[in-house]
Amino acid sequence: MTSNAAVSPDFVAALNSLRELKPHSNVTVSEIPAPRNMAPFAAALSAETTHTDLAGRPLGTGRLVILHDPRGQDGWNGEFRIISLVSADIDHDLGADPLAGEVAWSWLRESLDSNHAEHHDLVGSVTRELSDSFGGINLTSYAAAIDVRASWTPQGTDMIPHCTAWIHMILQAAGLDPQEGVVSLSSRRYAQG
Repeated sequence: MTSNAAVSPDFVAALNSLRELKPHSNVTVSEIPAPRNMAPFAAALSAETTHTDLAGRPLGTGRLVILHDPRGQDGWNGEFRIISLVSADIDHDLGADPLAGEVAWSWLRESLDSNHAEHHDLVGSVTRELSDSFGGINLTSYAAAIDVRASWTPQGTDMIPHCTAWIHMILQAAGLDPQEGVVSLSSRRYAQG
């Protein structure tokens, strides 16, 4: 939490709601230092899947920042703002699909809706990265990754639905079922080699 002012009761209520967060069994969530100078009050979380690829890297990761400014800020249309980042390696075919960005964005919208995370002013971007390697020990290999960056204004001070939606988004991007925690049959995140 960052602040240069007296603690806002609404921010305290938001933080207290996070105490009720029950992370998915396939995700580890931890508090991290919040960015400074974005709002008078801020808290941040980091998450990663417990499932890893053959190199030991998590299949999906994410960061979530909860900002609070009792006076609001331009573009927020409220006193709170949530900033989310979800990153995962994805199937090369999905990465090459011209609709991959729209698919990933739909995962976010569906996660927010299915977890009843009431919000407005949702904005963001989806970045895909494709890479092909040649030579060396592996004659050929390829990788695809996706980053979904988004921010939205939550309604109220209950942050549980928003955090749960973010966790579900990490699982979905990683090829894990948010409801079951099972690796999908099309999961392709295993190290080439």
